[in-house]
Amino acid sequence: MFAKNKKGITNLIATFIGLAIVIVIVVQTVVPIVQDAIANSNITGPAATLLNLVPFLIVVVIVLLIVSLMRSR
Repeated sequence: MFAKNKKGITNLIATFIGLAIVIVIVVQTVVPIVQDAIANSNITGPAATLLNLVPFLIVVVIVLLIVSLMRSR
């Protein structure tokens, strides 16, 4: 009985560690790079408005990924 529970907790901890690594990588690298590329582009008008939403959409996708991983465990 205790062996199953311990294995489940270990798996949950490994999942949290993996998610923490993904979050740090995305927040520290991907989002600033995308924001810098958008800031350096010479796009104006509606295209600029849509491009400014890209970092937000990346964060939304990561949150949805986290939620789906937590629900599947």
